[in-house]
Amino acid sequence: MKPIALALLVLALGGCAAIPAPVPAPIPTNDPISAETTCTDLSNMLTLISNAEESNRAGRMNGQELTGAVALADALLLSVDVEPDTALADEVSILTNLGAEHGVHGYGGPADNEDSEWHASIDNVMVACEAEGAELYRMGWTGG
Repeated sequence: MKPIALALLVLALGGCAAIPAPVPAPIPTNDPISAETTCTDLSNMLTLISNAEESNRAGRMNGQELTGAVALADALLLSVDVEPDTALADEVSILTNLGAEHGVHGYGGPADNEDSEWHASIDNVMVACEAEGAELYRMGWTGG
């Protein structure tokens, strides 16, 4: 049997069946985005970068691992959904723009007390979260 005919036979007998069907995109809704969802998403980013930076400072995480954590934190920050036309949206926009310009680690991240612009923006987001009945937080899992 010629190689082309064999390849066609293999495809005909089920080779195509192994290709997974595409996953449908989520159906968009007009449901409002809760402040709790927004503030939790931002809290996840702050938790990740704070723990990664602390682990790196303490020597428990190397530079490559920190780079990966920072890239993920940047992606988390840039993917936060927020209800438009709210005070929270305004503050998240400022924080997101800082992150897009410099990255969460380009600013030294939340653990860098030298960066007053980054910290002021986080403080403003925290106030906006609290005004909406939500919480902005960091969970620590590193250290002793």
